[in-house]
Amino acid sequence: MKILHFTDAYWPRVNGVTVSIQTFTDSLRRLGHEVKIVCPEYPDSNLKGIVDEFGLIRVPSVSAFFSKEDRVSNPLAINDILPELEAFNPDVVHVQTEFSFGAMGRHYARTRGYPVISTCHTHWEQYFEHYIPGIPSRFARAIARTIMRTAYKGDDVVIVPSLHIASVLRDYGLKKNFPLIPTGIDASFFTEDKDRDARVKRAMVERFPRLAKGPILLFVGRVGQEKNVAFLFGVLERARSRYPDISLLFVGDGPYRGALQKRAESLGLGSQCLFSGYVPRDDLPSIYPLADVFVFPSKTETQGLVTIEAMICGTPVVAIGEMGTADVMNGDNGGFMVADDVEQFTARVLGLLGDKELRAAKSAEARAYAQDWTVEGMTHKLLRIYEWAAASRVPGGTGPLAFLRRAMGRRPYVRS
Repeated sequence: MKILHFTDAYWPRVNGVTVSIQTFTDSLRRLGHEVKIVCPEYPDSNLKGIVDEFGLIRVPSVSAFFSKEDRVSNPLAINDILPELEAFNPDVVHVQTEFSFGAMGRHYARTRGYPVISTCHTHWEQYFEHYIPGIPSRFARAIARTIMRTAYKGDDVVIVPSLHIASVLRDYGLKKNFPLIPTGIDASFFTEDKDRDARVKRAMVERFPRLAKGPILLFVGRVGQEKNVAFLFGVLERARSRYPDISLLFVGDGPYRGALQKRAESLGLGSQCLFSGYVPRDDLPSIYPLADVFVFPSKTETQGLVTIEAMICGTPVVAIGEMGTADVMNGDNGGFMVADDVEQFTARVLGLLGDKELRAAKSAEARAYAQDWTVEGMTHKLLRIYEWAAASRVPGGTGPLAFLRRAMGRRPYVRS
């Protein structure tokens, strides 16, 4: 099967959408399917060390007004890549975004008779107030609701990575079936490699010598205000009274990093808060095991798959149990799911640090639980939708009669 993705985010942009697309693409290719990805072009300076694998179609783009890390393009730019798309002749079109590349993908699919399959990755209502400073929260949320409702109302199938996102879309008035397909993780990517582990540990300790002498709390993800990362300062303040050599390691980057570092300094936590910035993704399987506890305070996750990544590496998790994180952990699996309460969060962290048997038991539990979240099973669910879409294509012209004929001739997707 030939599968075409449209996305506003792909490497070198580091976020959950990028990881999701690559994870599924790698899995689909292992099963013998062909995949092409239409995504933004980035400045050459951003692409250092990034290898564009076979199947990438980069479209000229500019920085998004709401985020320097993100890119937007003129939807009409699709005309420049049409020959390449027509030569590929996809069986399925899958749109992974609401914005400019989403408009491209939806237009391409509808004018060529493909059902529009999309995935809603992000609850933008909880993000926009951080992306558009100066706009009152209620207006930012209203803009986000309008964008999401408009983007998804005409799609044939809207895949959701969590039950929470399905509930949000229903609240927006979208009356659809929402197949639940979390990304899953590639278990083979997180296999142990002693040489790599030793190299990564040596490099991290050389960079941050205090990692060699005390307990390590780890956060991996975008360092954005919406991730609630400042919450962890309260945890660190309380934990260091029992463990003076404790460190809080932030792996990732984002617009809030500078402000977060300044706040850590003002609280007297500067020496114990370590900011690595982005690291090569290939190093992550060696970074998770460095930590004693993976700490995840985000309350805006659609999936929170970094918790599963930590678990499959044997690192127990303490996380706030909201949105996608609650769906993924489903209780105290592989660690502890807690309320948005610093005291409760800290108590669970200290419990794991102070009880080696508990930490060992939770580590084993985490490895076992993570196996239920591998990408292989999720890929087979995705393929069932793709098979329906390929069988439901009604090619033809682009006029109103052609659109009507397709709408009448296409059988609706029934979730299996």
